Amino acid sequence: MNSKSDRPSRTHQPAAVGVATFVWLGVMVLLWGASWPVTKLALATVSPLWLAAIRFGSAAICLFGFVWWKGQLCRPPVGDWSIVASMGMLQMMAFTGLGMIAMTRTDTSHAVLLAYTTPLWGVLVSWLALRQTPKARRIKPVCRSVSR
Repeated sequence: MNSKSDRPSRTHQPAAVGVATFVWLGVMVLLWGASWPVTKLALATVSPLWLAAIRFGSAAICLFGFVWWKGQLCRPPVGDWSIVASMGMLQMMAFTGLGMIAMTRTDTSHAVLLAYTTPLWGVLVSWLALRQTPKARRIKPVCRSVSR
């Protein structure tokens, strides 16, 4: 990778943004915003953990079907299974299950606020319980803009 041609280009040309982009953005904002109140309504008929299981089960079936249809379905390397399992259990199952349990006990707005401030709570807990002092290097964004 010593030659100039082997290096990735540092210039970034933004893609043209058309009306369709803003329409899809609006649709996504509405769907994302409606997901929490709709979940709160669904919790009136289904228990929190069953709703989480139904939600992720149906999403998994759709995702696997789509990836299979595109011909890209493959098994992760054995070394990645612990990462896949930990993310599935902590990020997906615990986060969603606890969020749904919270919505049965409080307003949806409070549950959403707690859910999306999780990274802040994680820093606070690691600071107090694990004695890991936050450093400026960890706070800085990983991606930096490339100058033109």
